[in-house]
Amino acid sequence: MRTLTLVPLILWLGFVNCCAVSAEDSHPSNKRPRRLMFTDDTQCMREAPATSDQQEFVRQFLLNEVTHFSVGTFCMLAAMPDMCFYDTKVGEVFGDRVPGTRPRAATIRAFREQGTDIIKLATSVMRPRDIELIAKIRMSDTHHKRLAPDDPRSPQFALDHPEFVIRQPDGRQNETALDYSHPEVRAHRLAIMRELAEEYEIDGIELNSIRCAKHFPRNQGYEKAPIMTAFVSEIRQMLDGAARKRNRGRLVLGVRVPEGLRECWLAWTPRPGCRRVGSTIWSSPHLMSVTRKSPFTSLLGSSTEPVATCL
Repeated sequence: MRTLTLVPLILWLGFVNCCAVSAEDSHPSNKRPRRLMFTDDTQCMREAPATSDQQEFVRQFLLNEVTHFSVGTFCMLAAMPDMCFYDTKVGEVFGDRVPGTRPRAATIRAFREQGTDIIKLATSVMRPRDIELIAKIRMSDTHHKRLAPDDPRSPQFALDHPEFVIRQPDGRQNETALDYSHPEVRAHRLAIMRELAEEYEIDGIELNSIRCAKHFPRNQGYEKAPIMTAFVSEIRQMLDGAARKRNRGRLVLGVRVPEGLRECWLAWTPRPGCRRVGSTIWSSPHLMSVTRKSPFTSLLGSSTEPVATCL
């Protein structure tokens, strides 16, 4: 697998990462060159005015994000991972349970009243410009520091199933991330991804493993890495089935990982190509289309060895 590494450029409206795709990129049937990828963490919905022209504002916002650079792939945050920013029927729509005054929740409600959502709007902007649209899934978001019904960032799924919360070895009581060891957690999140892949005109899914990089108890990441490998394989199979259902070409499966092996294991994230995970699986173009290294979790004192050293 060939991967380029650039420190992400913090731009006016989002984050741009330059990356190279896997061996799939060099396949004769794939003529696309390496792509400049732009990620929007729904900033467009945060800034949308509380007026009737929200849709037009968001369209122009998205256009500004892609027209000043040769962006070939646009990644839009869709779920984090149980709380969704689109009009989901499987997960929980952000802001539905605790409406409050959060800007993104108000924009989501306004879009829904108009019969649309952020993924549909992004599609309407990217498709005519031949820009790939990738739905980004945060594999574990813990912006909420507690699980409480009055916290709009606390997913109902976690509130209903506190037994799935990661039990850290130090006995801390403020953990909010869910443990992928539980098949129910994997099934719930796979259903959200399947809804996106089958019901929306996206070109693929990216698994963002650096937000907030909690997947298993911190002392069990190494031994439980095969669970995540099997789950990623299941996601790949689901995407292949969705592509057949939509009668289209192969859907992209991307992953964003911490920038070095040390950081991956500290974050309990299997690194593609690492022998513990299985180099013939994670590094295979039959499984992963795009790998991005991102130093979100540790900007200082981090290792930056390329993926190739792990193969």
